[in-house]
Amino acid sequence: MLKDVALVLRGSIVAQVIGFLALPLLSRLLAPEAFGDLQLFNAVLTLMLVFGTMRYEVAILRARDGRGLAAVVRLCLVLTLVATLIFGVVMAVFWEGWLPWLPTPPFPVWLLLASFMVASVGAILGLLVTRLRAFRTSGYAKIVQSSVNITAAISLAAAYGGGATLIIADAVGKLANVLFLLGWAQRHTVGLWRRVSQRDLRRMASRYREYPQVNVAGNWFNVLGAVLSPFMMYTVFSSELAGYFGLVDRTLALPLALITASVAQVYTGRFAADLRDTGKSLQADFDALVRNMALLGAGPLVVGLLTAPALFEFVFGPEWRTAGEYAQILGPTFFLILISSPTNMVLTVLGHQALQMAWEMGRLAGQVAMWSAVLYFDLSPHTAVLGHSIVLGSSSLAYLLVARHMVIRSDAKRNAARGAEADL
Repeated sequence: MLKDVALVLRGSIVAQVIGFLALPLLSRLLAPEAFGDLQLFNAVLTLMLVFGTMRYEVAILRARDGRGLAAVVRLCLVLTLVATLIFGVVMAVFWEGWLPWLPTPPFPVWLLLASFMVASVGAILGLLVTRLRAFRTSGYAKIVQSSVNITAAISLAAAYGGGATLIIADAVGKLANVLFLLGWAQRHTVGLWRRVSQRDLRRMASRYREYPQVNVAGNWFNVLGAVLSPFMMYTVFSSELAGYFGLVDRTLALPLALITASVAQVYTGRFAADLRDTGKSLQADFDALVRNMALLGAGPLVVGLLTAPALFEFVFGPEWRTAGEYAQILGPTFFLILISSPTNMVLTVLGHQALQMAWEMGRLAGQVAMWSAVLYFDLSPHTAVLGHSIVLGSSSLAYLLVARHMVIRSDAKRNAARGAEADL
Protein backbone atom coordinates (compact mmCIF):
# COMPACT_ATOMS: atom_id res chain seq x y z
CA MET A 1 0.00 0.00 0.00
CA LEU A 2 2.79 2.43 0.86
CA LYS A 3 4.29 2.00 -2.60
CA ASP A 4 0.95 2.80 -4.25
CA VAL A 5 0.42 5.82 -1.99
CA ALA A 6 3.89 7.06 -2.86
CA LEU A 7 3.10 6.84 -6.58
CA VAL A 8 -0.05 8.92 -6.23
CA LEU A 9 1.43 11.32 -3.69
CA ARG A 10 4.41 11.98 -5.92
CA GLY A 11 2.10 13.34 -8.58
CA SER A 12 0.08 15.32 -6.04
CA ILE A 13 3.16 16.84 -4.44
CA VAL A 14 4.69 17.84 -7.77
CA ALA A 15 1.35 19.32 -8.85
CA GLN A 16 1.05 21.30 -5.63
CA VAL A 17 4.62 22.57 -5.79
CA ILE A 18 3.90 23.89 -9.29
CA GLY A 19 0.76 25.62 -8.06
CA PHE A 20 2.30 27.00 -4.90
CA LEU A 21 5.30 28.47 -6.67
CA ALA A 22 2.96 30.41 -8.94
CA LEU A 23 0.73 31.76 -6.17
CA PRO A 24 3.02 34.63 -5.04
CA LEU A 25 2.97 35.90 -8.62
CA LEU A 26 -0.78 35.44 -9.04
CA SER A 27 -1.48 37.17 -5.70
CA ARG A 28 0.33 40.24 -7.03
CA LEU A 29 -1.20 40.14 -10.51
CA LEU A 30 -4.78 39.63 -9.33
CA ALA A 31 -6.97 41.29 -6.69
CA PRO A 32 -8.44 39.25 -3.81
CA GLU A 33 -11.82 39.49 -5.56
CA ALA A 34 -10.55 37.16 -8.32
CA PHE A 35 -9.90 34.45 -5.74
CA GLY A 36 -13.34 35.11 -4.24
CA ASP A 37 -15.00 34.69 -7.65
CA LEU A 38 -13.23 31.34 -8.06
CA GLN A 39 -14.52 30.28 -4.64
CA LEU A 40 -18.09 31.05 -5.67
CA PHE A 41 -17.65 29.27 -9.02
CA ASN A 42 -16.29 26.12 -7.40
CA ALA A 43 -19.04 26.15 -4.77
CA VAL A 44 -21.76 26.18 -7.43
CA LEU A 45 -19.92 23.64 -9.60
CA THR A 46 -19.39 21.25 -6.70
CA LEU A 47 -23.10 21.30 -5.87
CA MET A 48 -23.93 20.53 -9.50
CA LEU A 49 -21.46 17.64 -9.68
CA VAL A 50 -23.52 15.64 -7.19
CA PHE A 51 -25.98 15.04 -10.03
CA GLY A 52 -23.41 14.40 -12.77
CA THR A 53 -23.69 10.60 -12.68
CA MET A 54 -26.25 10.24 -9.88
CA ARG A 55 -23.42 8.57 -7.91
CA TYR A 56 -23.41 5.53 -10.20
CA GLU A 57 -19.68 6.10 -10.67
CA VAL A 58 -19.10 4.42 -7.29
CA ALA A 59 -20.39 1.19 -8.86
CA ILE A 60 -17.24 1.14 -11.01
CA LEU A 61 -15.46 -0.18 -7.91
CA ARG A 62 -17.99 -2.98 -7.45
CA ALA A 63 -19.01 -4.10 -10.95
CA ARG A 64 -17.63 -7.35 -12.34
CA ASP A 65 -15.18 -7.23 -15.22
CA GLY A 66 -16.57 -7.51 -18.72
CA ARG A 67 -20.01 -6.41 -19.82
CA GLY A 68 -21.05 -5.29 -16.34
CA LEU A 69 -18.18 -2.84 -15.93
CA ALA A 70 -18.55 -1.58 -19.51
CA ALA A 71 -22.26 -0.97 -18.92
CA VAL A 72 -21.63 0.96 -15.69
CA VAL A 73 -19.07 3.23 -17.37
CA ARG A 74 -21.41 3.83 -20.32
CA LEU A 75 -24.33 4.52 -17.97
CA CYS A 76 -22.27 7.15 -16.15
CA LEU A 77 -21.33 8.87 -19.41
CA VAL A 78 -24.95 8.93 -20.59
CA LEU A 79 -26.13 10.38 -17.28
CA THR A 80 -23.45 13.08 -17.48
CA LEU A 81 -24.70 14.16 -20.90
CA VAL A 82 -28.33 14.17 -19.76
CA ALA A 83 -27.48 16.19 -16.61
CA THR A 84 -25.55 18.75 -18.67
CA LEU A 85 -28.52 19.25 -20.98
CA ILE A 86 -30.95 19.62 -18.06
CA PHE A 87 -28.74 22.13 -16.27
CA GLY A 88 -28.33 24.02 -19.55
CA VAL A 89 -32.09 24.38 -19.97
CA VAL A 90 -32.63 25.41 -16.33
CA MET A 91 -29.86 28.00 -16.42
CA ALA A 92 -31.03 29.43 -19.72
CA VAL A 93 -34.29 30.28 -17.96
CA PHE A 94 -33.15 31.24 -14.45
CA TRP A 95 -29.52 32.40 -14.77
CA GLU A 96 -30.24 36.12 -14.61
CA GLY A 97 -31.33 36.93 -11.09
CA TRP A 98 -30.67 33.31 -9.99
CA LEU A 99 -31.24 34.38 -6.39
CA PRO A 100 -32.92 37.72 -5.64
CA TRP A 101 -30.41 38.68 -2.92
CA LEU A 102 -27.32 37.86 -4.98
CA PRO A 103 -25.67 39.89 -7.74
CA THR A 104 -25.36 38.45 -11.22
CA PRO A 105 -22.75 35.64 -11.03
CA PRO A 106 -19.30 36.85 -12.15
CA PHE A 107 -18.89 34.04 -14.71
CA PRO A 108 -20.77 32.96 -17.86
CA VAL A 109 -23.17 30.03 -17.82
CA TRP A 110 -21.41 28.22 -20.67
CA LEU A 111 -18.19 28.08 -18.66
CA LEU A 112 -20.00 26.52 -15.71
CA LEU A 113 -21.68 23.92 -17.95
CA ALA A 114 -18.43 23.06 -19.72
CA SER A 115 -16.63 22.63 -16.39
CA PHE A 116 -19.48 20.48 -15.12
CA MET A 117 -19.26 18.05 -18.03
CA VAL A 118 -15.47 17.88 -17.95
CA ALA A 119 -15.32 17.37 -14.17
CA SER A 120 -18.02 14.67 -14.29
CA VAL A 121 -16.10 12.71 -16.92
CA GLY A 122 -12.95 13.20 -14.87
CA ALA A 123 -14.63 11.64 -11.83
CA ILE A 124 -15.63 8.59 -13.91
CA LEU A 125 -12.13 8.12 -15.27
CA GLY A 126 -10.60 8.71 -11.84
CA LEU A 127 -12.55 5.81 -10.32
CA LEU A 128 -11.64 3.63 -13.28
CA VAL A 129 -7.98 4.39 -12.56
CA THR A 130 -8.58 3.48 -8.90
CA ARG A 131 -10.21 0.18 -9.81
CA LEU A 132 -7.34 -0.80 -12.08
CA ARG A 133 -4.81 0.55 -9.55
CA ALA A 134 -3.05 2.62 -12.20
CA PHE A 135 -1.71 4.97 -9.56
CA ARG A 136 1.27 6.16 -11.58
CA THR A 137 -1.14 7.37 -14.26
CA SER A 138 -3.20 9.18 -11.61
CA GLY A 139 -0.09 11.00 -10.41
CA TYR A 140 0.88 12.07 -13.91
CA ALA A 141 -2.67 13.31 -14.56
CA LYS A 142 -2.50 15.60 -11.53
CA ILE A 143 0.80 17.05 -12.74
CA VAL A 144 -0.67 17.71 -16.18
CA GLN A 145 -3.74 19.41 -14.69
CA SER A 146 -1.73 21.64 -12.37
CA SER A 147 0.81 22.60 -15.04
CA VAL A 148 -1.84 23.58 -17.57
CA ASN A 149 -3.91 25.39 -14.93
CA ILE A 150 -1.00 27.52 -13.72
CA THR A 151 0.28 28.26 -17.22
CA ALA A 152 -3.17 29.45 -18.28
CA ALA A 153 -3.67 31.47 -15.08
CA ILE A 154 -0.38 33.36 -15.37
CA SER A 155 -0.84 34.00 -19.09
CA LEU A 156 -4.38 35.31 -18.64
CA ALA A 157 -3.49 37.33 -15.54
CA ALA A 158 -0.61 39.04 -17.32
CA ALA A 159 -2.62 39.76 -20.47
CA TYR A 160 -6.07 40.36 -19.05
CA GLY A 161 -6.27 40.21 -15.25
CA GLY A 162 -10.06 40.03 -15.14
CA GLY A 163 -12.15 38.35 -12.47
CA ALA A 164 -12.74 35.22 -14.57
CA THR A 165 -9.01 34.57 -15.06
CA LEU A 166 -8.68 31.90 -12.38
CA ILE A 167 -12.01 30.32 -13.35
CA ILE A 168 -11.01 29.90 -17.00
CA ALA A 169 -7.60 28.54 -16.01
CA ASP A 170 -9.21 26.06 -13.63
CA ALA A 171 -11.52 24.81 -16.40
CA VAL A 172 -8.64 24.43 -18.85
CA GLY A 173 -6.66 22.44 -16.27
CA LYS A 174 -9.60 20.07 -15.69
CA LEU A 175 -9.91 19.56 -19.45
CA ALA A 176 -6.20 18.68 -19.73
CA ASN A 177 -6.62 16.10 -16.95
CA VAL A 178 -9.57 14.46 -18.72
CA LEU A 179 -7.80 14.35 -22.09
CA PHE A 180 -4.78 12.71 -20.46
CA LEU A 181 -6.93 10.07 -18.74
CA LEU A 182 -8.94 9.44 -21.90
CA GLY A 183 -5.72 8.71 -23.78
CA TRP A 184 -4.74 6.24 -21.05
CA ALA A 185 -8.19 4.62 -21.08
CA GLN A 186 -8.16 4.08 -24.84
CA ARG A 187 -4.82 2.26 -24.58
CA HIS A 188 -5.46 0.15 -21.47
CA THR A 189 -9.21 -0.46 -21.25
CA VAL A 190 -10.14 -1.40 -24.80
CA GLY A 191 -12.87 -3.79 -23.64
CA LEU A 192 -14.78 -0.99 -21.91
CA TRP A 193 -15.65 0.69 -25.18
CA ARG A 194 -17.48 -2.29 -26.65
CA ARG A 195 -21.07 -1.97 -27.72
CA VAL A 196 -23.45 -1.97 -24.75
CA SER A 197 -27.15 -2.72 -25.09
CA GLN A 198 -29.92 -0.72 -23.51
CA ARG A 199 -30.84 -3.86 -21.60
CA ASP A 200 -27.37 -3.91 -20.02
CA LEU A 201 -27.72 -0.25 -19.05
CA ARG A 202 -31.10 -0.86 -17.43
CA ARG A 203 -29.77 -3.92 -15.62
CA MET A 204 -26.85 -1.99 -14.11
CA ALA A 205 -29.10 0.96 -13.25
CA SER A 206 -31.37 -1.40 -11.34
CA ARG A 207 -28.62 -3.41 -9.67
CA TYR A 208 -26.94 -0.33 -8.21
CA ARG A 209 -30.04 1.77 -7.67
CA GLU A 210 -29.14 2.39 -4.01
CA TYR A 211 -26.61 4.97 -5.17
CA PRO A 212 -29.12 7.41 -6.68
CA GLN A 213 -31.76 6.52 -4.10
CA VAL A 214 -29.58 7.12 -1.04
CA ASN A 215 -26.16 8.43 -2.03
CA VAL A 216 -27.30 11.38 -4.15
CA ALA A 217 -29.19 12.98 -1.28
CA GLY A 218 -26.45 12.12 1.19
CA ASN A 219 -23.69 13.39 -1.07
CA TRP A 220 -25.62 16.60 -1.75
CA PHE A 221 -25.83 17.22 2.01
CA ASN A 222 -22.11 16.46 2.23
CA VAL A 223 -21.18 18.84 -0.57
CA LEU A 224 -23.51 21.58 0.64
CA GLY A 225 -21.87 21.36 4.06
CA ALA A 226 -18.46 21.65 2.42
CA VAL A 227 -19.24 24.66 0.19
CA LEU A 228 -21.63 26.56 2.44
CA SER A 229 -18.92 28.58 4.18
CA PRO A 230 -17.14 29.75 0.98
CA PHE A 231 -20.54 30.64 -0.46
CA MET A 232 -21.60 32.56 2.65
CA MET A 233 -18.25 34.35 2.96
CA TYR A 234 -18.91 35.72 -0.53
CA THR A 235 -22.56 36.68 0.03
CA VAL A 236 -22.60 37.76 3.70
CA PHE A 237 -19.34 39.70 3.73
CA SER A 238 -17.65 40.50 0.39
CA SER A 239 -15.79 39.05 -2.56
CA GLU A 240 -12.58 40.45 -1.04
CA LEU A 241 -12.96 38.53 2.23
CA ALA A 242 -14.03 35.50 0.23
CA GLY A 243 -10.80 35.98 -1.69
CA TYR A 244 -8.76 35.75 1.50
CA PHE A 245 -10.67 32.60 2.38
CA GLY A 246 -10.04 31.40 -1.18
CA LEU A 247 -6.28 31.90 -0.93
CA VAL A 248 -6.25 29.71 2.18
CA ASP A 249 -8.16 27.16 0.13
CA ARG A 250 -5.59 27.24 -2.68
CA THR A 251 -2.52 27.18 -0.43
CA LEU A 252 -3.70 24.77 2.27
CA ALA A 253 -7.14 23.22 1.77
CA LEU A 254 -6.70 22.32 -1.91
CA PRO A 255 -3.26 20.72 -1.47
CA LEU A 256 -4.64 18.93 1.59
CA ALA A 257 -7.59 17.68 -0.44
CA LEU A 258 -5.34 16.41 -3.23
CA ILE A 259 -3.05 14.61 -0.78
CA THR A 260 -5.94 13.01 1.10
CA ALA A 261 -7.67 12.14 -2.17
CA SER A 262 -4.48 10.44 -3.37
CA VAL A 263 -4.23 8.41 -0.17
CA ALA A 264 -7.98 7.71 -0.23
CA GLN A 265 -7.72 6.51 -3.83
CA VAL A 266 -5.15 3.88 -2.87
CA TYR A 267 -6.81 3.00 0.43
CA THR A 268 -10.28 2.67 -1.12
CA GLY A 269 -8.96 0.34 -3.81
CA ARG A 270 -7.26 -1.82 -1.20
CA PHE A 271 -10.22 -1.63 1.18
CA ALA A 272 -12.60 -2.84 -1.53
CA ALA A 273 -10.22 -5.69 -2.43
CA ASP A 274 -9.75 -6.69 1.23
CA LEU A 275 -13.51 -6.64 1.73
CA ARG A 276 -13.81 -9.32 -0.94
CA ASP A 277 -11.10 -11.37 0.81
CA THR A 278 -12.49 -12.64 4.11
CA GLY A 279 -9.00 -13.39 5.37
CA LYS A 280 -7.95 -9.73 5.52
CA SER A 281 -8.26 -7.50 8.61
CA LEU A 282 -9.94 -4.20 7.73
CA GLN A 283 -9.27 -2.69 11.16
CA ALA A 284 -5.49 -3.18 11.01
CA ASP A 285 -5.16 -1.20 7.79
CA PHE A 286 -7.62 1.45 9.01
CA ASP A 287 -5.69 2.06 12.24
CA ALA A 288 -2.33 2.11 10.44
CA LEU A 289 -3.62 4.67 7.96
CA VAL A 290 -4.95 6.99 10.69
CA ARG A 291 -1.71 6.73 12.66
CA ASN A 292 0.48 7.49 9.66
CA MET A 293 -1.63 10.48 8.59
CA ALA A 294 -1.48 11.91 12.13
CA LEU A 295 2.31 11.66 12.12
CA LEU A 296 2.41 13.32 8.71
CA GLY A 297 0.35 16.31 9.83
CA ALA A 298 1.75 17.01 13.30
CA GLY A 299 4.73 19.10 12.19
CA PRO A 300 2.88 21.33 9.67
CA LEU A 301 0.15 21.92 12.27
CA VAL A 302 2.62 23.35 14.80
CA VAL A 303 4.34 25.53 12.19
CA GLY A 304 1.00 26.88 10.96
CA LEU A 305 -0.28 27.73 14.42
CA LEU A 306 2.87 29.68 15.22
CA THR A 307 3.69 31.47 11.97
CA ALA A 308 0.76 31.48 9.50
CA PRO A 309 -0.03 35.26 9.46
CA ALA A 310 3.61 36.26 9.08
CA LEU A 311 4.22 33.61 6.42
CA PHE A 312 1.25 34.72 4.31
CA GLU A 313 2.29 38.35 4.56
CA PHE A 314 5.86 37.54 3.51
CA VAL A 315 5.00 35.17 0.64
CA PHE A 316 1.92 36.80 -0.87
CA GLY A 317 2.24 40.45 0.12
CA PRO A 318 1.14 42.66 3.05
CA GLU A 319 -2.50 42.78 1.92
CA TRP A 320 -2.82 39.01 2.44
CA ARG A 321 -2.11 38.90 6.20
CA THR A 322 -5.82 38.40 6.87
CA ALA A 323 -5.65 35.17 4.86
CA GLY A 324 -2.84 34.02 7.17
CA GLU A 325 -5.00 34.72 10.20
CA TYR A 326 -7.76 32.58 8.66
CA ALA A 327 -5.21 29.80 8.04
CA GLN A 328 -4.10 29.96 11.67
CA ILE A 329 -7.70 29.55 12.87
CA LEU A 330 -8.30 26.64 10.49
CA GLY A 331 -5.08 24.77 11.36
CA PRO A 332 -6.52 22.22 13.85
CA THR A 333 -9.40 21.47 11.50
CA PHE A 334 -7.06 20.84 8.57
CA PHE A 335 -5.20 18.38 10.81
CA LEU A 336 -8.40 16.45 11.57
CA ILE A 337 -9.37 16.47 7.90
CA LEU A 338 -5.94 15.08 6.98
CA ILE A 339 -6.58 12.14 9.32
CA SER A 340 -10.20 11.42 8.47
CA SER A 341 -10.59 12.22 4.76
CA PRO A 342 -8.63 9.21 3.42
CA THR A 343 -11.34 7.01 4.96
CA ASN A 344 -14.24 8.94 3.41
CA MET A 345 -15.42 6.02 1.25
CA VAL A 346 -15.45 3.43 4.05
CA LEU A 347 -19.13 3.69 4.98
CA THR A 348 -20.19 3.77 1.33
CA VAL A 349 -18.14 0.72 0.32
CA LEU A 350 -19.45 -1.15 3.38
CA GLY A 351 -22.99 -0.38 2.24
CA HIS A 352 -23.93 1.99 5.09
CA GLN A 353 -25.30 4.73 2.84
CA ALA A 354 -27.99 5.74 5.32
CA LEU A 355 -25.41 6.21 8.06
CA GLN A 356 -23.23 8.20 5.68
CA MET A 357 -26.18 10.44 4.86
CA ALA A 358 -26.99 10.93 8.55
CA TRP A 359 -23.45 12.14 9.19
CA GLU A 360 -23.58 14.46 6.21
CA MET A 361 -26.91 15.91 7.36
CA GLY A 362 -25.47 16.46 10.83
CA ARG A 363 -22.49 18.37 9.46
CA LEU A 364 -24.76 20.49 7.28
CA ALA A 365 -27.03 21.23 10.26
CA GLY A 366 -24.00 22.42 12.20
CA GLN A 367 -22.93 24.70 9.37
CA VAL A 368 -26.43 26.14 8.97
CA ALA A 369 -26.68 26.77 12.71
CA MET A 370 -23.29 28.46 12.73
CA TRP A 371 -24.09 30.79 9.83
CA SER A 372 -27.52 31.54 11.29
CA ALA A 373 -25.74 32.72 14.44
CA VAL A 374 -23.36 34.85 12.32
CA LEU A 375 -26.31 36.56 10.63
CA TYR A 376 -28.44 36.93 13.78
CA PHE A 377 -25.69 38.30 16.03
CA ASP A 378 -23.86 40.16 13.24
CA LEU A 379 -20.61 38.37 14.03
CA SER A 380 -17.26 39.30 12.49
CA PRO A 381 -15.60 37.43 9.60
CA HIS A 382 -12.92 36.05 11.95
CA THR A 383 -15.61 34.66 14.25
CA ALA A 384 -17.37 33.10 11.27
CA VAL A 385 -14.13 31.38 10.22
CA LEU A 386 -13.66 30.11 13.79
CA GLY A 387 -17.20 28.73 13.83
CA HIS A 388 -16.61 27.06 10.47
CA SER A 389 -13.42 25.52 11.83
CA ILE A 390 -15.13 24.12 14.94
CA VAL A 391 -18.03 22.58 13.03
CA LEU A 392 -15.87 21.07 10.30
CA GLY A 393 -13.26 19.74 12.74
CA SER A 394 -15.76 18.13 15.09
CA SER A 395 -17.68 16.52 12.23
CA SER A 396 -14.44 15.10 10.77
CA LEU A 397 -13.59 13.55 14.12
CA ALA A 398 -17.12 12.13 14.43
CA TYR A 399 -16.87 10.50 10.99
CA LEU A 400 -13.54 8.92 11.88
CA LEU A 401 -14.99 7.36 15.04
CA VAL A 402 -18.12 6.10 13.29
CA ALA A 403 -16.16 4.65 10.36
CA ARG A 404 -13.78 2.81 12.69
CA HIS A 405 -16.69 1.36 14.64
CA MET A 406 -18.30 0.02 11.44
CA VAL A 407 -14.98 -1.41 10.26
CA ILE A 408 -14.65 -3.32 13.55
CA ARG A 409 -18.22 -4.61 13.16
CA SER A 410 -17.52 -5.71 9.59
CA ASP A 411 -14.41 -7.61 10.69
CA ALA A 412 -16.40 -9.33 13.41
CA LYS A 413 -19.13 -10.43 10.98
CA ARG A 414 -16.61 -11.71 8.46
CA ASN A 415 -14.71 -13.62 11.16
CA ALA A 416 -17.95 -15.17 12.37
CA ALA A 417 -18.91 -16.18 8.85
CA ARG A 418 -15.46 -17.68 8.25
CA GLY A 419 -15.73 -19.62 11.53
CA ALA A 420 -19.13 -20.97 10.56
CA GLU A 421 -17.77 -22.19 7.23
CA ALA A 422 -14.85 -23.88 9.00
CA ASP A 423 -17.26 -25.74 11.30
CA LEU A 424 -19.03 -27.12 8.27
